[in-house]
This record gives sequence, structure tokens and C-alpha cells, in this order.
Amino acid sequence: MQGVSSDVPAKAGTASLALNMLDKGTSTMDLYAISNQLDMNGAELNTRSDQDISYVQLKALTQNLQPSLNILSDIVLHPSFPEDQFKILKEQRLTDIDFEKSDPTDLVRRILPALIYGKDHPYAMPQSGTGYIASVKELTRNDLVSWHDTWFRPGSSTLIVTGNVSMNVLLPALETVFGSWKQGAAPAKNVQAIPPPKEGKVYLIDKPDATQSVIVAAQVSLAGGRQNEAAIQTFMQNFGGMSTSRLNRNLRLDKHWSYGSGAFLTPAKASGYWK
Repeated sequence: MQGVSSDVPAKAGTASLALNMLDKGTSTMDLYAISNQLDMNGAELNTRSDQDISYVQLKALTQNLQPSLNILSDIVLHPSFPEDQFKILKEQRLTDIDFEKSDPTDLVRRILPALIYGKDHPYAMPQSGTGYIASVKELTRNDLVSWHDTWFRPGSSTLIVTGNVSMNVLLPALETVFGSWKQGAAPAKNVQAIPPPKEGKVYLIDKPDATQSVIVAAQVSLAGGRQNEAAIQTFMQNFGGMSTSRLNRNLRLDKHWSYGSGAFLTPAKASGYWK
């Protein structure tokens, strides 16, 4: 269990930046070698982090499973976090944060978590995981190395495999590439559920000369992983998660009050929130 909530405020942005750099070099391959090997094997690799979980996803052909898993394990176990790529991605990250601040919807995703959870909660940092200008400027390559060493542990990892492969073929292949992963678990995160507020509050972000306004209502929700999670997500999708949802049809198509509207549930191990 890693995710962007494994960051501390002073180093906000570390988790997502570390995930972005996993495929930028290992102890045996540089960025270009990794890309070439993936292409030669018809494989695709993606990395990302949400609130609670960091993901490394591999899509591979069955006939090229073993060489594709070799690439995956090298990236997971032996990332080199090359300094030149770190500098490039760090500058890109600072640009991303500036863009988020200029876009009303992204700006809400930056400031809303702290208003919902309180500034000291692990979920309080920007939902995108990009961090803050001040924290990203101070990040070093060693911060990413330290984060990876601390949080990428087999005892806190789950491997999910789907596709045209049998367990008899899969297990030996996995043992070959991950068998040397040293035992251990990541630290426990102090992520506590929070109760709903006793009263509502209104926050205004003044943007002079803005062509339109963005209005967001948000409320803390229940913890994720409930038995009716699938039903809740289906309900939210139909209520406000697509252009033909009930909410958008009512406010945009019927009443013409809004250019667009939606409702979304942000799941989390502790308290999520809907908006």
C-alpha cells in the first residue's frame, strides 16, 4: 500500500515522480533499451499512483511472457533513477503544477483534499499527486531512491494476473524474476477515517476576468472496499459520471443552467469523498 498518501507534506510529489521514473532506467538498461525491449516483445508498461496504491502494469503476449516479465522485474526491483531524466521530469512536474493552478477543475483537485480532510491528514495533499512547487523544487534523486527502498516491499505488494496463461506456466516464470526480492513490508500509514463535518462551509477562489465559474459541492464518504462498492460505483456513473447521466441531463439539457455537470466518488482505504 503506497500511493500518493505515502508522501509527507515537505516532500509531496515524491511517490508519483518515483513511479514516473521507474521505466526511465535500471541497473542494466537505460531508457532507450527499456523501450526497445518492450517493443521487440510486443509489450506495454505503465505506472501510476492513486491515493492509496501505486501500480506497475504490464501487458504482454503469452508467447513472450518470460522476457516481458524480465523487463517488469528489472524496473520494479532495480530502478536507477538516472539524474538526467530526474532533472527533466522535475522541470516537467513544476510546469504541470503551474498548469493545474491555472485550470479551475484541476485547481479544485489541488485544494479540496485539505479542506475535506484537514491539512495534517495524509489525504490532504493535491489529489493529482504532483505535490507543491516548494516541495518539488527541493526533491533530489536520493529522495526517490529512498522512497522506493522504503515502500516497494513484497510484503505490501499484490500481483494480479489475467489472460491466456496457466498457473503451471505462470508460477515458475514469476519465481525466476521475483524470487530474489528480499522479504519485508512497507511501513504502516497513519490513515484514519474522518467523520462528516457538523456544518457546511463555503470557500471562494476569486478569479477576476474568468469567463465562467466552477461550482463544486463535496462531502466526506465512507471507506472503500465495502461489499456494495460495485453497486455504489454503478449508481454514481449513472447519476453523474457520464454525459448522459441524470445530473447532466437535468442541469444542462433540460434547464440550461450549466455547460456541464457531474458527480464522482473518490474511493480511499479510509474515508473517501464525493463531489
